[in-house]
Amino acid sequence: MLTTRLGGIAVLTLALGLSACRGSEPARPVVDFTQEAPSAPGSAAGTAPAAAGQPVAASAARFDGTAALLPRGGEVTGWQLAEPPARYGPDRLFEAINGGADRFLAHGFVELARATYTPAGIPYAEELIVEVYQMKTPLAAFGIYGEDALDCDPPAEAPGPGCSRRSDRIAWQGSVFVKATTYADSAEARKQLGLLVAQTLTRAPGDATLPAELGRLPAALDQPRTRSLHLHAAQEELPGLGPLFRADYGRGEEERSLYLRPTPGPEQAKVLLATAKERLAAGSPPPTIRPLTGVGDEALLVTGEGEVLVLLRQGGDLLALRGASDVARAEALARQALAGLGPAAAPAAPPAP
Repeated sequence: MLTTRLGGIAVLTLALGLSACRGSEPARPVVDFTQEAPSAPGSAAGTAPAAAGQPVAASAARFDGTAALLPRGGEVTGWQLAEPPARYGPDRLFEAINGGADRFLAHGFVELARATYTPAGIPYAEELIVEVYQMKTPLAAFGIYGEDALDCDPPAEAPGPGCSRRSDRIAWQGSVFVKATTYADSAEARKQLGLLVAQTLTRAPGDATLPAELGRLPAALDQPRTRSLHLHAAQEELPGLGPLFRADYGRGEEERSLYLRPTPGPEQAKVLLATAKERLAAGSPPPTIRPLTGVGDEALLVTGEGEVLVLLRQGGDLLALRGASDVARAEALARQALAGLGPAAAPAAPPAP
């Protein structure tokens, strides 16, 4: 595969396996994905998270900050708080999720609030844990959701927001990412997770509108779109190319992925494409890289060990296509992707003097 040959950004051929929930998601560009989140409900602007990540006092104040989004005891029938919620700021996030904090911090993390719930009146029953991650922007929350939804399916037992796996339920809304976890492997436990997540999101501002950039990617590429992702920085996939928007089409052997990296203009996109070419060529042994004519303003066809990658530039946009079965197919799909790419949003008008 390109991974063994290309080095650098060649990991694209393997590491781009992140997947979000199945189903086509038409983008509705309503949320401003560049605007930082307002202060968490229940806290004054600029209020610092709870110090040292310790549980807050057992009083009304324990639902301050991000914890204000957590369900209270009894709000979801049959469940009570096992202990006061705990809050963690960026400096103590490693204590809360040891080994998993880096990606939250990279996306733009504000605060985590966590609470444990137990069935009312049933001692030693299985616990459910709800975590609310306040991120800086809706795009950051959506990015974390997409990365976590690796093998996630639309919930069958309790239809509602997010997606469901064997032991957890995840969702996002506005600048908030929510995760509810159980260690009980049962349909009923997963149903209860859905109820707790849904209750949490009733207090979260914003909605689950996809980034407008995902709406620019074609709804189909021979196959219908099945997943949408935002990859922050994407260091393992395309080092140095910054955040990428990704759409997957088809499934199994017919699956292919299209990536969009918008830039402010053609000159920036040229630099990114040159960087990609340089890093690919530095692989040992290097892949075959040749120009691809008649596709966009500039395009490269990269082949090695049965893998085919197309990198192309159109104006200020950089696109990458992965998953084509052969060179001819890659060329055809690249032209189809470019033809189906929606226009970039017009820049905002400057404020009136």
